[in-house]
Amino acid sequence: MPLRLLFLLTTLCLAASAFSADFRAGFAEVEITPQPGDTLSLLGGGSGAVESIGDPLYIQAAVLADGRHKIALVSADLLVLREADFIAVRQQLQQRGFDHVLIAATHTHGGYFPDPMLDAVRAKLIHSVETAGSRLQPVTIGATEIAIDEAYNRRIIANERVEMLWSNPDRIPNRDVDNTLGVIHLRDKGKRPFLTIFNYSAHPVVTMDLERAVVSADYPGSLRASFEQNVGGRAMFFLGAAGDVNPYRADTKPFAAAQAEARRLGQALSRGAARAIQALDQFSSEGHFRFDTLQFDDPAAEVGLLLLTPRIALASFPGEYFDALGKRLKRDSPVEFTFFVGMSNGDIRYVPTAADALLGGYGAEKPSSVVSGNTGELQIQAAIDGLKTLSRPPGSE
Repeated sequence: MPLRLLFLLTTLCLAASAFSADFRAGFAEVEITPQPGDTLSLLGGGSGAVESIGDPLYIQAAVLADGRHKIALVSADLLVLREADFIAVRQQLQQRGFDHVLIAATHTHGGYFPDPMLDAVRAKLIHSVETAGSRLQPVTIGATEIAIDEAYNRRIIANERVEMLWSNPDRIPNRDVDNTLGVIHLRDKGKRPFLTIFNYSAHPVVTMDLERAVVSADYPGSLRASFEQNVGGRAMFFLGAAGDVNPYRADTKPFAAAQAEARRLGQALSRGAARAIQALDQFSSEGHFRFDTLQFDDPAAEVGLLLLTPRIALASFPGEYFDALGKRLKRDSPVEFTFFVGMSNGDIRYVPTAADALLGGYGAEKPSSVVSGNTGELQIQAAIDGLKTLSRPPGSE
């Protein structure tokens, strides 16, 4: 082979490797379940000793690598994480070489920790990511979705007034909601399930109790457990735009019945995900992640954008955003599978649409919401514009 041709082929191979690398992923989890007698915050105010434990709570971490970047995705079975926790953990992970960090609470109302317990969670968050990062292996990444009717809009609007329908076991029709279960599915080199990430927009409030300290991962915990048992691999959950959306049987009583309903709901979502994955045949094994962080003032907030493949994106938002905002993001995003991740990298509480803010009611007026009426629309549009930029081929800007 002529020396010049050999040099040209070598140069082309090196150039190709600069733009493409095998995907790798690792997973780890750390249990954070309170013990009987531990003191938890109560949703109705004050504190109380743990009375009932339905299922364990976890911090789950996935580390994704593309040969150039390391990404940390973390989901914690907590009602909320404090702003200081996000900032401290992200800074430490960035110092450890992570390029993009997404840390979200599942928002289970059976995971309301007082500040001293959240202090201990910080170290466990970092430990879970470090452990996941030590377990990297080759994976392929695909995504799909399936509509599953298990949630409703809890704000009933009639004659320009808002009434709250906190539970809806009779499935009374109301405004349509995004009932799409989003699924990001990672397979190992043997094409076996490695990690499945779920995204669904319904408040985890099946097991909620305002007056008693109960512990439960709610339906996200049951979804993960059912899927792992019946399909395989590991599973984690990110909440969608669920600010005004509940499961039909929210706030079930007594606690044993609530746990049974959370299991039923989780299993229903798991079965739907299994059906959707059976038809999934498009996977990416290599590429480069693209990401950005958008900063906002009044209130201070950040929106994270992550393009895993040209077809899969995650957009993370710091609070409880109303359903219509999530639907707009998905509708106008240039990325085929765009996942809205709420309760992540901060908490600015409820974020209603501008129209809902004018009507008021829970989640759309003080004290439950403290943002300006157009905050949600501004952030959603910025995220859509950011995804358009990220999704352009390199060199086309």
